[in-house]
Parts: sequence; C-alpha cells; structure tokens
Amino acid sequence: MDNIIPFYTNDGSVGLYSINDSDIFHSVFGALSEAYDKFVLPANFNYYFKDNNEIKILDLCFGIGYNSKTFLNEIFSKNYFLTENNETIYADNNLNDKCNDKIYTNKISKAKYNISIYSNNILKKSFLKKIINREKKIDKLKIKIDAIDVNENLMKLSPLLKTCTAFVRPKITGIDKVDKYIYGGKNFKSKYKLKNEVNLLILMSLVDKYGKEYLSETFCELIKSKKWHNFISDDMSRFMRFYIFSKGIYLPLSYKTPFLHNIYYKYISKSYKNTLKVLENNEISFNGIIDDARHFLLSNDEIYDFIFLDAFSPKKCPNLWTFDFFKLLYSHLSDNGKILTYSNSPAVRNAFIKNNFYIGKIYNNNENRFTGTIAVKNPNLIQYKLSKYEYGLLDTRAGIMYSDVNLNDSNEKILQRRTNDFNESTLISATKYINNFKGDKNEI
Repeated sequence: MDNIIPFYTNDGSVGLYSINDSDIFHSVFGALSEAYDKFVLPANFNYYFKDNNEIKILDLCFGIGYNSKTFLNEIFSKNYFLTENNETIYADNNLNDKCNDKIYTNKISKAKYNISIYSNNILKKSFLKKIINREKKIDKLKIKIDAIDVNENLMKLSPLLKTCTAFVRPKITGIDKVDKYIYGGKNFKSKYKLKNEVNLLILMSLVDKYGKEYLSETFCELIKSKKWHNFISDDMSRFMRFYIFSKGIYLPLSYKTPFLHNIYYKYISKSYKNTLKVLENNEISFNGIIDDARHFLLSNDEIYDFIFLDAFSPKKCPNLWTFDFFKLLYSHLSDNGKILTYSNSPAVRNAFIKNNFYIGKIYNNNENRFTGTIAVKNPNLIQYKLSKYEYGLLDTRAGIMYSDVNLNDSNEKILQRRTNDFNESTLISATKYINNFKGDKNEI
C-alpha cells in the first residue's frame, strides 16, 4: 500500500496513483464514471434480466471495487419484476409507464393489475400492498459476485471509502501527473451516486469472511494514516465496528462504547434495514478473493455471465492480458456471456479473436467515443462492430499477443517474451499501417 496514493477525481470518487508504475488507475472522468460508462452500462443488465433472475459476475482486479459497486447500485436502485412471458418491468424515478399484465415478484404472487407506475414509492404504496398476500411466488433473484484482487487491504478499504459530493475542484495532490490529469478543464461534478446499501452489503460480506481479522493491526494503522484518513467515511468506519460488535466478534475494549449503537440509529439504520431486506428476499453473494486470478480460475470450473476485466495496463501488467489467460476465460464464460474491458489494444483484441471470441467496441457516452472492447461467444450480442481499419491493425506488430503458456510467469518475463517476438517479427509496424491506410476508417 505504500506505493499507492489516493486522490479525488473529477466525479468525486477516489482514484489511485501507482508510484511503481508512475501511472493513474482511472479515467479523467473518475473511477465511478468509468465503471458505469465502460462496464455496467455497456453490459445492458436491463436486457439480461428480461429472461434471467440468476447472474454470476467475475470482477477481475477488484481494487477499490467501483465495477462491482456500480452493478450492485443498479440492483438497489431498480425493482425488477418478472412477468409470465419473462418480460422485465422495472420501476425507478425516471419511469412513467402503464401496465396491464400478470406480475410476479420475490414475495408477491401472480395478480392482475391496471395501474400507472410512476416511481418506487407508488409501487410500494398503491400496488404492492394489494397483492402481498397472494399465493404463488417465483424464485428469488440470485446474484453471485466473485471479486478478485491480490491486495487484501485495498479490498477491505473499498466499502469504507467516501465520495466527495461538493461541486468544487479536487485539491492539488503535489503529484504532477495527477494534478495535470484532474485539472484538464472539467469541473468537479458527481454525475452518479452510490447508495449506502452498496457499501453496507460489501462491508458485511467482508466482515463475515474475515471476522476479527478485518481489523488487523496493519489495516487499523492504514485507515488511521494521514494518507487515507481523508478518504474514509466516518459513518462507514463506525458502522464497521458496530457490525463487528453485533456479530459477537472480539473487539478491543475501547470500541465497546455506546456510539457503536448510536451510529446505527443516527446514520445507517434505514440503509442497513433496506440491505437486510434485500438479502432476505434475494440470494446475493459477494465473495472477496485474495489471489492471483490465473490460479483462482485454474482451480475451479465456475461459469460466469459477465466478466469485468479491469486489470492494470497490458504494457505494465500483462499477466491478465495474455492469449493463454483469455483461453482460460473462454472456458469460464457462459454461451451468452460478456467480457467487458476498457482496453482497445490490438494485442488484446487479437488474443480474444485467436481464442474464438467475437469482439466489438464499447461506446462511451460520457467521453463521446469508443473506449473499450467487448468479447462474447454469441455474435448477436455485439452492438458496435470493429471496422476494417481496426481489424487491419491486428495484423501489424501492435497485434502481437502476450503469452504465458503455464499461466504462472512474472510480468517481467511475459513482457520480455513479447519484446523478443516484436523485434523478430516481419509484420508491418502499426505506424506504417496507419500512415499508408487509404479509405474510410469507420467502414465495417
């Protein structure tokens, strides 16, 4: 953790700067915006839940968790209802629709209705009460998230981090690259907001996993340190201790004070009760895993519907971008599953194609451009296809893949192997290809 420096980004979320890599982990718009624009929105979960009430997600390189958080935020922000013909009707503050059909919910039976749905509150007050005691029920919403990272303390920090909502620019960090990055002309504005329930669910899951080891000596020193203190939510930090105490897990005597209970009633009670209600009515599993993703996937045969590939830059951390790792991912992806990543590297896209994936582009509305890649087994799931120009880039030296046959090589060894392959290649350079290309770069 000594080589990681936190800072507030332009959307109020926490960004990370790696001293070892001299680079920033997130986009200029911020970690929260990036998670929505490059992972959650392109995943199109509304479409997925039209025909499914069970979902399995693999979050590779969890870090401080914004990809998993934004997905859970969607679940907490919308009520999903499965009709007889598996059409999903969901209600949020932006929905204004009229319905006349049969509807099922987790604790609600089949019932006729003819009302206008305007918001969650109207559903709860004017509709749900009328059918709460009906007979037939459907299966619960089943959600499983396997979140993998090699940094345990970073994962523990995740649910404790706060989002700055003030509409002002972030403070100067003193790191030239960061200050230049976050002062690129954009005002400090939070476009998205995370519900308290999201951090509560992750925190409760991690406490259940770690027990008293959640408050290890090194972790306690970390959250008290000057570097991280201003990024920690006081309410969530106190709730962490309250929840540990309520579970009957040993705490130092200094923590066993009335404020542990007061924090529940004063700040968190409503969100905590909402979280418990969701957990009671659905099967939601968040599994934080500290391991090398290669070893984890080699040791199990779990099949995932969505995979968030958010590893650090291929040129600096290539072990999760190799041809061999993508071959492993193929065996863990469902037939109608999606892999989403921010990378548009020719080497990455080539590795997907050589492993029989169909690939497409991710359009980022926030940045008004294509900023990532989607890989699938079912070509019908591709919305934006690569152009002929982009496919041509894959046949240049830039498309030379990273390799890791035994899935245990170091980053240094993988980088050196690709450098050797690059230097020995007779393929045209990407620069020459780009300069010589004639025609429409957007032609499909």
